[in-house]
Amino acid sequence: MPFLKGRYAQSQTIPKSEESDPSVSSENTHFSHDSSYLHNPFIKIEYSPPPALTTKRKNLKKKKKRYVWLVCSALLLACIGAWFIAKSRTFQLFGELVYRLNTSQKVVALTFDDGPHPAYTKPILSLLDKHNVKATFFVTGKSAKTYQEALKSIVRHGHAVGNHSFSHKRMVLKSPSFVRYEISETDKAIRAAGYKGPIDFRPPYGKKLFVLPWLLYRQKKRTIMWDIEPETYAAVSRSSEKIVEHILKRLRPGSIILLHVMMPSRRASRAALPKLITRIKERGYRFVTLQPPL
Repeated sequence: MPFLKGRYAQSQTIPKSEESDPSVSSENTHFSHDSSYLHNPFIKIEYSPPPALTTKRKNLKKKKKRYVWLVCSALLLACIGAWFIAKSRTFQLFGELVYRLNTSQKVVALTFDDGPHPAYTKPILSLLDKHNVKATFFVTGKSAKTYQEALKSIVRHGHAVGNHSFSHKRMVLKSPSFVRYEISETDKAIRAAGYKGPIDFRPPYGKKLFVLPWLLYRQKKRTIMWDIEPETYAAVSRSSEKIVEHILKRLRPGSIILLHVMMPSRRASRAALPKLITRIKERGYRFVTLQPPL
C-alpha cells in the first residue's frame, strides 16, 4: 500500500459509472495538498506506521511481559520463602534459636506450653515432684495474670518458666508495638510470680518471621523450639500409648519435648506423662530445664 506524505496510505474506490468514463483521467485520482479529500466518501484512509516503529512497539511489549513475569515470580518465591521461614523449627533470621540442646549427654528437656491452669497445675506438679523431675513451663501472659497463684506454685517447685506470648496469637505479620506488648506484659506477669531466672520465648504455634526474632534479639532472649512434638499428629495425640512410643522413637541426647498438658482437651498427654517419665529414665536419661542453660 503506497504512503501518503510519509504517514497516510491511500486506497481508492471509483464508482462503476465512472470506471469506463474516459473523462475521468488518472490525474483526477491524485490527491492535492488540501484536506478536502478527507470528506470524500469514496476514499478509505488507513494509518500504517513505519516498520521501525512497529518493531519497537513489539519489543516494548515483550519487555513489559518479561518484567511482569519476573516480578510475579519474585513475589511468589518470596512468599514461599517467608512461609518456610515462619514455620521452620530450626531456623530464624535474627538471634539465637534452640530446638535441641547442644550436648552429647543423655539429657532431655520436658516442656509444657500454655497455662497455668487452675485444674491441672497442681496434679502436674505433684507428679513431677514424685518422679523428681524438673520441667520448663511456657505460660501465656493472660493465664499467668488470671491464675497468678498457680504460676507462683510452679516457681516455688523449682521449675523454669518461659514466655509464650500474652494472647497466644501468631507472631507473624504483626506490628513491632504489638509484639513488644505481648512479650513485656507476659514478662511482667512472670516476674510478679517471683521468678528470677532468664525468660526465654516460645512462639505460639512455632510461628515467627521478621519482627519477633528481631525484637527477641534486641532483648537478648532466646527462641525455644523443639524437636519432638507428638501432639501434632492427630492419630498419635489421641492415645497415651502412641504418645509415649512416638517420643521414645525420636529421643536423642538434648531432645526438647513439647506437650500441652495444661489444655483441657489433652487428656491423653496427661495420661501419658507418668509412663513417659519412667520409660525415659529407664533409658538412662535425666531431665533438665532450659534455664540455666547447660
